[in-house]
Order: sequence, then structure tokens, then C-alpha cells
Amino acid sequence: MKILHLPLWAPNKNDIQLGNFIQEHISLSAINNEVHSLVFFTDENIENIKIESSADVTRIYYPKSRNRIINFFRFLKAAKIGVEELKKKGFEPELVHCHVAGRNLWLAQKYYSNKPIVLSEHWSGYLNGNFESQSYLVKKYLIRKINRCDIVTSVSAHLAEGMRFQGVKNRILLLQNVIRCREKLDLNKSEGINFLIVADLLDEVKNISGAITAMHHLHSKYPEIKLYIIGDGPDSDALKNTVKALGLEAKISFLGRLVQTEVQNHLLNADCTIVNSNYETYSMVTIESILTGVPVIATRCGGPEQFVNTQNGFLIPKSDSVSLEKAMEEMIQNRMDFNPKAVRESLSEDYSVDKVEKDLTEIYLGLTE
Repeated sequence: MKILHLPLWAPNKNDIQLGNFIQEHISLSAINNEVHSLVFFTDENIENIKIESSADVTRIYYPKSRNRIINFFRFLKAAKIGVEELKKKGFEPELVHCHVAGRNLWLAQKYYSNKPIVLSEHWSGYLNGNFESQSYLVKKYLIRKINRCDIVTSVSAHLAEGMRFQGVKNRILLLQNVIRCREKLDLNKSEGINFLIVADLLDEVKNISGAITAMHHLHSKYPEIKLYIIGDGPDSDALKNTVKALGLEAKISFLGRLVQTEVQNHLLNADCTIVNSNYETYSMVTIESILTGVPVIATRCGGPEQFVNTQNGFLIPKSDSVSLEKAMEEMIQNRMDFNPKAVRESLSEDYSVDKVEKDLTEIYLGLTE
């Protein structure tokens, strides 16, 4: 089957991790199908549309304007060029798979209205107020586009509930993210304990400052603890300044954005992962950590609850620095209780690569047979 993927998010020079989970779905779909991805990027450093094309992906770059209306019309032009590029390649899809609802749905329904259209949604905006903050016309337009899709999938039941609340009438299927990770084999026997955070440095969402505060309170009592933070974002400088002001530079390290293989290396060296978010639709790092064999301290923020249990970590209230501090201290004192093999086995096979591939195949065949 020929499948065209239209991801709204994709790794780029500014964020090498953006939409990695989408790329995993695309890779799985390519096992038994012929697939091609059409991806669009804005670039303020170019004056004309630029095309990068390979056997399985076409990237269209178009000039970025501060004017949203101008950007919209530039996208319309880029979309037409992208579709023409696919025709030159002789790629005529039998099914279109959009990832995260947006301009990609317009393209799919404009140029491939006679093809089955699948939408896989990951956006937390349906839960955190970002969708609600859009204009009435934008919200109505987007929901109408979503309801015109043949199948809608969601990465979690929590996100599906938020989408239904906002007006999505389609039946929403659960489609898990693809989790590929290495297995931690042995516990760290040293006195020190390495905490790890993997997140966008947007503090109102991820509450990194709460973890920094907890480290400030704990480090004098437990001098061997360290916190490693992977990621970048708008609050990076402010968070680093907070660490400096508290004299924690020797205890807290900012590692920046890293490719997935490097993230996995740090997971293997971690004793506990912290997810202190105010909201999550899924939380890839939570399940990646558990399947690696590393326990997790996570907030009840929508995503981690489906993964974290007493065998693999602690759930705490969100925006509660006292509970976070207590959970970190309990992990310091009892981390030897979390055997990596037992942590991994605390989750069912529903999150295996084979299971996700099977679910994808059933979705595609159900629309084309």
C-alpha cells in the first residue's frame, strides 16, 4: 500500500527531537508499505521556496513572515509545489496519514479528498487551554476538519477525552507511541544517585524549577545526589540563573538537546527519572524510562498515570514541591528496591513495537480493503 505521511511536527535544526515519536510511527508503517513523507518548514533566512527531496521524504521550506496571513498564503503555494513534486516522483498515495491536526488536514482534504485520511493526534493543547485560546473560527474550522477524517487516533485516553470535550465527534482509537530503548541491567551500587529530567525547558508546563528547588533542599543532607537536565527551550537561561544563584552548579547539569541515542545513554546511567509536569498527554520519557528499567517520580498530570505504579516509581500531585521532595528522598533511601528487570516487567506488552505495528496495520487495512 502507498501511504503519504503529513506530519505537522518533524525534527529540524532548531529542535532535533521534535516529533521523534511521529517518525517512529512512520518507520513502522514502512515495514509492509511504500511510504513517503511531505513536510513543511518556515525559514526566515530564505526568500524563495526551497525543496529537499529523497526517496522517502520531501521537505519544503518557505519564507517566514511575521504576518500570519502572508505565512498562510505562502503555505498554500508551498503545498501546491509539494503535491506537484510527489506527482513528478510518480507517488500516488492510496491512503493519507496526518500527524497532529493543522494545515496538513487542509492539504490532505484539498488534494486527496478521494483517499482515506487518518489523523493521529498528540497535541496537549486540547487539555491545557491552548486550543480554547484560539479564535472561534479557528476552533470551529479545525474541529470540522478533524470530524471529516476517516479515522482519528489518540496517544492516550486522557487526550481523547479532551478532544471529545472540544467537539470531536469521530470515534477515537487508542494508538500507542513506539518505544525503542535499551535495557538497564544493574543497579548503581555507589552512594550517589543520579536524577534525570528530559523535557522542553518551558517551566509553566514542565515545572523544572520545582525540581531545582527540591535539589536545593536535599543536597546538604544527601551531598552525593546529582540532577541532569536534557532539553532546551525559552526558560533555559532563567533556570540556569536560578541554579547559579542557589550555588547548585556542581549538582545540576544542563546538557541541552540530545539525539535519542544520547538520551538513552543517560537513561542507562540514571537511577531515577523525574517528570514534574503540570500536564502531559502521554509522557514518552516516562514509559521510556520504565522500559529501560529506571524508576520514575511523576506528577498526576494526565499522561504518566497510565504507566507509573508502585513497582516502578511514585506518583505525586502536580505543582507540589513538598511531595516531590519527599518522593526524591524516598527514592534516595530505597532505590535498591527498584530492580531494573522488575521495573521493566511492571508494564504489559501493550507498549511493544510489535503491538503498535499490528494496530497500525489493522487501521490501514480497515480503510482500504
